[in-house]
Amino acid sequence: MTSVAADQDWTRKLGFVLSALTVLAVCIAIVRSHFYTARPDVMAWAVTFDLTFTVPFLFYLFVGRRQKRAAFLVVPLFLACLAMASAVVPRDQHFFLRTLEFLAVPAELFLIGFLIMRVRRALRDSEAPMEGDGFERACAVAVDIIGNRVAAEVLVGEVAVWYFALARWRRSNEADDARAITFHRQSGWGAVLTALLIVLAGESLAVHVVVQHFSVAIAWIITLSEAYGVLWLLGDYNALNSRPTVVRNGELRIRHGLRWAATVELTNIAAIEHLDPLRSDTRRRRRSIRIALLQPATRRIVLRQPLTAHAIYGIRKVIESIDLAPDDLERFDRLCQASAPTLGA
Repeated sequence: MTSVAADQDWTRKLGFVLSALTVLAVCIAIVRSHFYTARPDVMAWAVTFDLTFTVPFLFYLFVGRRQKRAAFLVVPLFLACLAMASAVVPRDQHFFLRTLEFLAVPAELFLIGFLIMRVRRALRDSEAPMEGDGFERACAVAVDIIGNRVAAEVLVGEVAVWYFALARWRRSNEADDARAITFHRQSGWGAVLTALLIVLAGESLAVHVVVQHFSVAIAWIITLSEAYGVLWLLGDYNALNSRPTVVRNGELRIRHGLRWAATVELTNIAAIEHLDPLRSDTRRRRRSIRIALLQPATRRIVLRQPLTAHAIYGIRKVIESIDLAPDDLERFDRLCQASAPTLGA
């Protein structure tokens, strides 16, 4: 039965791909024919409609209606079809396409809002306890809802940036836990970030004023990009305070803002090497991550077996060691030394 169901699923997907390619081929042929030249306004409307509505409808007909995740699949497909229509239809006939582009932002907001509601409901109704902090639990639930790990983690990561930047200004209780370890306070990252944001604000205003004389659209693209960069930095700083590294239940749960996260079983630690900050090797190690801000690493965790570290937006890396610069070296050594031998520099 499982094999038959898999064959039917593959057949439906193949049917959608062939149908979509047929629609695309017909649209390209129409654009290059004399029929399009005779009535470009009508033909541009028809081609745009087929690419942006007919293709998603075919997907829903063949695949989506049999899946609970249809909304999470149709909306991204619609956005991809908008880009495809923009490439196929000549720029002079983008009048209908420009109207549809206004639906792109509401569609993305709908998708994110729908995901947030589903994740909150799943977390509330979950009977079994889930591992990790709120961000990691949300990622796990989103992967189960959407069915695609990368897409789910990208969406949750985007929501996390806004959440930590705008809503998460209060330190969590976990940050004051005696088992909590931080990596950003001794470096004065808060003061550096404040100065950086002031400089970015002035630089962004100056660039916008200059560039708008040449192109208003490009000026706003640059300004919005820098505004998002500011948002990301604020979110990352609040995440550094709200998601500390902790030693709990035989694990070193490394959390470094919105950057890296890794869960290391203490029994998997072969050694914790002491690094001299004045002589530390600054070269990037191929299978390693660095948990430090503006400071040289003072500790290196060497693993017995490689593990996978996670970053925002679905980024993953297989690592064999971790370089760290803990704010409180004494606390870090005390919490870890029970299960890992400490080696001198």
